[in-house]
Amino acid sequence: MTLREVVETTREGDRPSYQDTLRALGALVDAWRVRCMRLWVSPAGVRVVVPTRFGERWFAWPQLQQMAEARSRLRGQRRPSPQVPPARWEVVLRLAGHAMDRAGGQYFLVEAALGGRGQAATCVVESPQGVVLTAEEAVRQQVEIAWHYWRRGRRG
Repeated sequence: MTLREVVETTREGDRPSYQDTLRALGALVDAWRVRCMRLWVSPAGVRVVVPTRFGERWFAWPQLQQMAEARSRLRGQRRPSPQVPPARWEVVLRLAGHAMDRAGGQYFLVEAALGGRGQAATCVVESPQGVVLTAEEAVRQQVEIAWHYWRRGRRG
């Protein structure tokens, strides 16, 4: 899979793609400054469990759609992040969402943890049919994204 495939939105319909939705949720989670999380995705919404901080939070699809629309309006208007892309939840959850879009379905479990300085995050996405995104593929995609940003002289 190329970076271009990751960037494209792959789901159409009444609500934004999982990629756009989880990207917006990731931007919020970046502000929480947490290192690991677990997401349960269902037709009702997304349950976020952060064992080290808040415990559990629930986001219904209408709320997530508003977040995704607001995030897309801000795209390109903010200053670049001081962190390289793989060190941000926005990027990690976007990759998870892209894998979910490609797999199709309504039920997913996402388990992820940010890496240390200079290390990729771990992220695994599972559905009732099996693994949708392996930790190895998530790392490969993060390396590709980081290389793309550094090549262009940008940090995020």
